[in-house]
Amino acid sequence: MREKVVVLSVIDKKSIQSIRLLDDVIVIGWLNTWYQEDIEDLLSVIVSLSNDIEIVEKLIGADRESIRITWQQQFYFVLHFDFYSQSCWIDGEDHHSSNNLPALLDDIMVDRDE
Repeated sequence: MREKVVVLSVIDKKSIQSIRLLDDVIVIGWLNTWYQEDIEDLLSVIVSLSNDIEIVEKLIGADRESIRITWQQQFYFVLHFDFYSQSCWIDGEDHHSSNNLPALLDDIMVDRDE
């Protein structure tokens, strides 16, 4: 009988390789390959980067999950996780929110190394 070996990794703020603004989205890079079942932990890490982020709704697809979030109770964004491309990004739901992506980036970058 073959044993299945499960490697548990700790996903925390130090798991983030990079966070940057690219055109009109915030792109989040992770140090390690992640799986669909890791998305909840990845989401927790991102939400923990700001006291002003609240989850509104989770949209779960076959290979992508999109999470609608608010920031400062007035700006609306969508946080996307695409497993096959290992992509993670945030975009604005409307023009007003998209214009505030740089401010959101500044907020989530503060004290990231704690």
